[in-house]
Amino acid sequence: MSNQLTINYSDGTTAACAPTLFDTMKAERYGAANGWGNMSVAPIENMAYSAYAALRRTGQTIAGQSFDAWAQTVDAITAGDQVATPAPAADTENMLGGDGTVPPSGLTDPSVVSADPLTSGPLAASPNAV
Repeated sequence: MSNQLTINYSDGTTAACAPTLFDTMKAERYGAANGWGNMSVAPIENMAYSAYAALRRTGQTIAGQSFDAWAQTVDAITAGDQVATPAPAADTENMLGGDGTVPPSGLTDPSVVSADPLTSGPLAASPNAV
C-alpha cells in the first residue's frame, strides 16, 4: 500500500501519484546526497522528492526537469487515502462458512479434512530420521 499524493501546481493544475517503495528510497538517497537527511529529519523534502520520483516514473513531469525546477512550480502536496492493489474478486458466497467466517483451511466443505503434512505424506518424519 502507498499513500495517494495530490500535487497542486501554481498554475492551477493538479497531478496525482502513489509513490512506491523505490520512489521513497530514491528520495532518501537524494536527501542524503544533498544534506537533508532521512524521512524523520526532513519529511517535507523527502515526501516532495518521493512525489517527484513517482511523477517521473509515470511520465507526468517535463522531460529533463530537475527536482528543484519542478518543486518551484508546486504550491502544495497533500496526502490522501492509502491505495492498495485490488485483490481478485472472490466468490464469497462459497468461501464463507454459515456464520460469515472463512473456514480455517480455506475449505468450503467442512466434511473434507486434510491430512496433517507433518505426520503423513512426503514431509512426514521417517522413523529412521536423524
